[in-house]
Amino acid sequence: MDKYIFTVCLILCSFAVSAQDQKTLIANGDKLYSKKDYKNALTAYLAAQEINPDDAYLNFKIGLTYLYSETKSKAATYIDKAYRLNPAVNPDIDYHLGIAFQNTNSFKLAIEHFERFKKKNNKLASIADEKIAECQVADSLSQNELNVIIENL
Repeated sequence: MDKYIFTVCLILCSFAVSAQDQKTLIANGDKLYSKKDYKNALTAYLAAQEINPDDAYLNFKIGLTYLYSETKSKAATYIDKAYRLNPAVNPDIDYHLGIAFQNTNSFKLAIEHFERFKKKNNKLASIADEKIAECQVADSLSQNELNVIIENL
């Protein structure tokens, strides 16, 4: 019986330590993010995600960090996951998801999210309209393949 109680206490303590470790990692990531140290913020956020990969807010933070990093193409995966886990995780998630999809050349998905953003934020409709226009132009241009030869002079 004592072994059973000890085992249960040990398991509960490990969960408490993991939760605290995740909070610490996220707090460290937030400090680095606020200093625009996106590379190290991303390292902290990804370590926190290993503890709880289904945390919508953390996935959103990782996606935003990727949007400001050199590897913008990875942002869509995390912001989309955050959206699927909790569409209300951030009031502007549709805008950020639109940007992320635009960066991965998924223009139709980007337009869908910019449209949703526009419906929720009438005051920012002009920004959404500009992004929608960008996506429409980019989509039409990507449909027409050009054969180009580049030569050094």
